[in-house]
Amino acid sequence: LIELCYDKMPEVNPHDLFEEMIRHLRAPKYSKHIHMLETHRNMLSAAAESKISLLTHLTARIQQEREFLTAVLASSFNPLFLCDIYGEIHYYNQRLIECMNLPHDTQLAGKNLFEITGLGLGLRDWKSLWRKVLTYKKTTEMALELNQHFYTFSLTPVLDVESEIEGILGQILDVTELYKRANYDGLTGIRNRQSFNEALEQEFLRCQRSPGTFFA
Repeated sequence: LIELCYDKMPEVNPHDLFEEMIRHLRAPKYSKHIHMLETHRNMLSAAAESKISLLTHLTARIQQEREFLTAVLASSFNPLFLCDIYGEIHYYNQRLIECMNLPHDTQLAGKNLFEITGLGLGLRDWKSLWRKVLTYKKTTEMALELNQHFYTFSLTPVLDVESEIEGILGQILDVTELYKRANYDGLTGIRNRQSFNEALEQEFLRCQRSPGTFFA
């Protein structure tokens, strides 16, 4: 208001104008309005303090939950990560970095899961896994082979109280020893009959999907 008056009357000293406004507001006829303004100011101040206290409490609680979740992931012997439905990673443990043979100081928080090539999954595999998780809202698994180790890669949807997907928990379980026992001969170290039958079945299925290719 002072700036507006000063624009209209530039010859008036702003300080004098402000003092004049204060003098008028202190007049008896304005005392009621001043009291109402002070009452509203006190109410707004109390409401603001209450909201600030609530936000401070919520911030502290969220920080505690983050620290708890980080501690849970760090205590697991298996590589774990937690991402949203769009694939953006929010939490993970160091064993995930080690499993993908990435530099120790690699930061995955904020990166998209589909852009990580260390898991050895192609875009088609990602789309297939993601579609199953979002459609059926159930754990979906896939076999992986990384650095001469065999893993079971699983995605588990995290559901809220309304059974809507709030996030997705990824886990990589090392099954190298179990895989070798099931598919390799313990004496000779070569693949056994079961492994041969599985490879043969996969080749038949591949030939059926692509009739023009040769059987390997």
